[in-house]
Amino acid sequence: EGPAPWPLAGKIITRFGLERHRQFKTIVMNNGIEIAPAAETSLIRAIHAGKVVFADSFQGYGNLVIIDHGMNYYTLYGHCADFLVAMGDFVREEQPVASVGDTGSLKGRSLYLEIRYRTKPLDPLQWLRKR
Repeated sequence: EGPAPWPLAGKIITRFGLERHRQFKTIVMNNGIEIAPAAETSLIRAIHAGKVVFADSFQGYGNLVIIDHGMNYYTLYGHCADFLVAMGDFVREEQPVASVGDTGSLKGRSLYLEIRYRTKPLDPLQWLRKR
């Protein structure tokens, strides 16, 4: 196993966990992270092998790909522009699954990445390779 590869080269613009909204002074819970792509980057890659169980538009996530990695682990890739996989497809680690977009995003072109164990969101930075 070991640390997973990054799904997209870029800069983290939203971190996992509780975040204070600067403008509204409210506290929100982020179940994942958002990554703004490096200029030349457009492909989102699976961080682990698995089966695509969802590839469609989903409220609040925009175009969303969900991969089931087995043992109740899932990754969610949101704000996608175009899908490169379909429901039922098996993907390998680092296989492109979508192109980065801004569907459902409040922060422009970015990838929303969530890792779940059953229904519990986990901090993706604990799973991704250190950079």
